[in-house]
Amino acid sequence: MTDHCHYHQKHPAIFECETCHRNFGDCCLVPEIVEQHCPLCEIPVTYLGAANTAPPFWEQINSFFRYPFRPAPLGILALSAAALSVAGGGVISLVIYVSFACVFTKYAYSIIQSSKDGSLEPPGFQSAFSGENLDVFFKQLAVFFVAGLALTPLMLTGSEFLVGVGSFFINGLLPASIIVLALTNRIGAALNPSILISVVKAIGKRYLLLWLFLFILAQGPIILLSLLIEFIPFVILVPTTVLAFGYFAFVMCRLLGYTVYQNQGSLGFVSEESLRESELSEQEIEALKTRQAALSTEVLVKEGEYKRARKLLADRLNQNVSDLTLENYYHRLLMVTGDGEAVIKNAEPAIEAFVRDNRGDLAIAVFDDCLKFDKSFKPSSLEASLGLARLLHSKLNFDSAIRLLSNAHKRFPDHALIPEAYTLLAEILILGKNDLDNGGRFVAFIKKHYPSHASHKVFDDLELAARG
Repeated sequence: MTDHCHYHQKHPAIFECETCHRNFGDCCLVPEIVEQHCPLCEIPVTYLGAANTAPPFWEQINSFFRYPFRPAPLGILALSAAALSVAGGGVISLVIYVSFACVFTKYAYSIIQSSKDGSLEPPGFQSAFSGENLDVFFKQLAVFFVAGLALTPLMLTGSEFLVGVGSFFINGLLPASIIVLALTNRIGAALNPSILISVVKAIGKRYLLLWLFLFILAQGPIILLSLLIEFIPFVILVPTTVLAFGYFAFVMCRLLGYTVYQNQGSLGFVSEESLRESELSEQEIEALKTRQAALSTEVLVKEGEYKRARKLLADRLNQNVSDLTLENYYHRLLMVTGDGEAVIKNAEPAIEAFVRDNRGDLAIAVFDDCLKFDKSFKPSSLEASLGLARLLHSKLNFDSAIRLLSNAHKRFPDHALIPEAYTLLAEILILGKNDLDNGGRFVAFIKKHYPSHASHKVFDDLELAARG
C-alpha cells in the first residue's frame, strides 16, 4: 500500500521520521540533500527510496520482457550463442565455455546493478568484458554448491519430507541470495541466513510474489524449448538453447534489480541516482538548502511552531542568502504572528530584494503591510525609497510615491540619487497630479544644485507638457 506525505496527501512519501511517526514527500524534504533531518525533531530521517514512487514490479512485467531486446543484451546473447555453438570438446573448448559463462554472468549481474539505480537502459556491451567482478560466476557457483551441500544431511535422513522442506527453504532464499551477492559481491553475505531473512523481511509480502514470478520465468526456456525441439534442426539446438535461457535470465535479473530499486530504503541501500549532493556545485547545494529552509518552514507553520519557523528563516537569511521566496515567506510569517516591529525591521532588505528582481507586487505588498503598523513608514535608504516610488508611480499610487521622495535631500544629503528622485517627483507632480507649482520647485532645485545633470532634458519636456 502506498504511503503518502503526511502534509500533502497527493505526494508519495520518500522519507520517514520514526520518532515523529511522520512521512515526508519531496514537497517537504529535498531528496538531493544527503542526511536529511526531520523538520520537527531534527533527527535524521529514514530514506524510503522508490518504495512509494515506483510502480509495483508486476505492473512492469511487459517492460521486463522487452528489456533484453536492446542492442547490448542482444549482442551479449548472440555472441554467447555463437561462441558456444562452435566450441567442441577439449581443454580449449572448456576455456571458451568458462570464459563466456563469466562474461554472461557478469553482464547479468550488471543488469541488476544498473536496474537497482533506477536506470531504464541496460548496461553497455563493454560492461560484460571489464575486469571488475568477472569472478561473480565462480561466486555464484560457490553459492549453489554450498546450498546443495546444505541439503546433504537432510538427504542422508532418507526423509522426503525433510528434503522437501529444506529444498523449499533454500529455493525460497535464492532470490535474496542473488540480491545480496549483487549488492555486496561477497559470498559470505550471500550465504548468511540472517542477512537473507532480513532481505525477505525488508521486501515484505511482495517477496512471495517476486519468488513466484521468478519461478514461472525459470520455467520459460524449458517450456519454449519443449515446444520448439520438434521443429528446429539439431544444428541450431545449442544456440537456441543459449538464447532461450539467456533471454529469460536477463528478464529475471531486470526483475531482481527493479525490486531492489523499489525497496532500496527498507534494504538500507540508497541508489546513486537518488542522492547526488556530492556531484553538485556549491551554488547548487546552497540553492537546495535555501529551498529546504522554505519547505521546513511550511511544515513548522502547519504544526503551529511559529517561533522555530521564524528562527529557521532568519538564520538562513542571515547567511547572506538572497532569495525572494525566503524573503516573502519570512515577511508573511512575521505578519501572521503580528510582530509589527519585526515586520518594519525586515521590510527594507525585503523591499530592496523585490525591487532589484522586478517583483513590484511583492515590494508594494511589504510597504503596505508596514503602513499597517507605522503610518509614517519610509525605507531608510534612498535606493529602496526610489525603487519603491517608481513601482508606486507605475501603479498610479502618486500620493504614496510623493511621500516616499519628499525631503529626500534632507534625509540623504549629497546622495547621488537625489537628481533621479526629484526628477521622478517632479514628473509625478506635474503630469500625475497636475501640480505645476510644487513640481516646478523640484525642477528649480535640480537646475540650481545639479546644473549639469542629464535630467535637464526631461525637465524641458515636462515644462512643454505643462504648457500644453
